[in-house]
Amino acid sequence: MWRPSAGRSPRLQVGRLLDAELQKFDLQIYQLDELTGLLREVGFTVTAVHADYEAGRPPTADALQWTIEATAR
Repeated sequence: MWRPSAGRSPRLQVGRLLDAELQKFDLQIYQLDELTGLLREVGFTVTAVHADYEAGRPPTADALQWTIEATAR
C-alpha cells in the first residue's frame, strides 16, 4: 500500500535551528509476509523476526517496529 507522507528536514548551525523544510514523499507499507517474501525472492533466508526491538517477541498487528534477521544465500 502506498501512502503519502511528509517529514521535516532541519537546518542547524552550531546546534541552533535556523529553519526547517517540509519534504513530501510516498511511503510504501508492507505486510510482514510481503516483506519476508521479497527478501526471499532476492536471495535471503529469513532466520528470525522480532517485534518492537525485543528479541524473541513475535510480531503482532499492534507491534510498532519489526526487526527481520536474514542471511544472504
